Amino acid sequence: MTGRLKLLVWCPYLSPGGGVRLLTQLVRHLAVHPRVEAVRLALNPRGIAAVRPDFTDRPTVSFFSVKLSRFLATFAWRAWMPADSPVWKLLTSPVRNAAADAAARLAAAWEGRWPRRAAHGMDVCYAYWPHLIDPFPAGPIPVVSTFQDATLLHYPEFAGVVHTILEWERMRGWVRRSAEVVVSSEFSDHDFRKLLGRDWPTPAVIPHRALPDHRAGPGTPVPGLPERFVVYPANTSPHKNHANLLTAWSRIPPAERIPLVLFGHGTAALRQATHPPYVAVGADSTGPADHGLRLAALARRLGLEQGRDFFALGYMPDDQVLAVNRQATALVMPSFNEGGGSYPVEEALALGTPVLCSDIPVMREHLARRSAKVAWFDPYSPDAIRAAFAELMRNYPLYKNSTVAGVADPRPGWGDIAEEYVRAFERAAGGNHPGRPS
Repeated sequence: MTGRLKLLVWCPYLSPGGGVRLLTQLVRHLAVHPRVEAVRLALNPRGIAAVRPDFTDRPTVSFFSVKLSRFLATFAWRAWMPADSPVWKLLTSPVRNAAADAAARLAAAWEGRWPRRAAHGMDVCYAYWPHLIDPFPAGPIPVVSTFQDATLLHYPEFAGVVHTILEWERMRGWVRRSAEVVVSSEFSDHDFRKLLGRDWPTPAVIPHRALPDHRAGPGTPVPGLPERFVVYPANTSPHKNHANLLTAWSRIPPAERIPLVLFGHGTAALRQATHPPYVAVGADSTGPADHGLRLAALARRLGLEQGRDFFALGYMPDDQVLAVNRQATALVMPSFNEGGGSYPVEEALALGTPVLCSDIPVMREHLARRSAKVAWFDPYSPDAIRAAFAELMRNYPLYKNSTVAGVADPRPGWGDIAEEYVRAFERAAGGNHPGRPS
């Protein structure tokens, strides 16, 4: 490669909420980096519609529409699965060989069609979210992959046991074939090293703990919210720990309780289910809305009421997110597991909003250089969450003043993070190899 980089960002599956926001923040800054000539975003049509408005002022960004077949993508792992895979051995019986070979041919055709078209004229492919159904984008250019977290390996209830096994196999294939591997925290590096052993390379650690670009301004107000509330912005996946949060809130005496405001993909289901038939809807599914329905059932059992004890807002655009986070009395982050830390926590602290936070290693790493006083708690204990809330409210001026003072803490910007990624892309482009040795 000579001259400036032409970068393909390969992300056929784009997670709503935090996934979209992280991608747009990073790509906006890659697009104006002095050593990047052009960025091509390869997304599905829905993903393009979601992010296109964020790039109207970035003429160097173009879009490539990837129209996936979920069926083909589900079987695409067969085309490159390692021969020692237990899933491979399960599928090599004579009865299953014909079906497996057909799946491999379909997957190879899929891999040869979309990635090669998208990669035409590009120097490097950046795989922002190489998880779930996406096969490896085999093509003529080297691939740099960011592994955000190991949630899909730790939580079979996220996508089901079969998908958890396939994710482990898929990840091994991605790691072996990526020219560069990136993680967003030392914790994630250690986590993947324990899970993948010798298959895990030495990655580039590029933290994502940057100040939000859009923290200035009031945002767009959301009508109907209470005067005081604690906000939790997250989808309803199991590792986000809404169940323990709701249980903790039910144990706060009503006279001391202030409402929760919940928003993110799947949370709208908490306000939709108001009578027993909801149990039959998606009872065996693993999607965010189905997790939300289970949480609605839990809230009902706990005696928590929508519109009184909690407000479930569903997915919200960035300008409303900013307004709600700024207005909140505090932000709570009870998650069991994160990859590089928590973007909502970073944003709350940048706005001067106090934080109650899950005491897990990645969050300690993320907030190590933050001066704001944080109310830590054990995420596995509803009583610990309740006690942290009581402590924050008893000493609210102390927490608030500390958080406001901490707004001035020096933090890297997204331009700094983009620079680290450009270095990784340049290493990959200069390496003249399609992937890591097996």
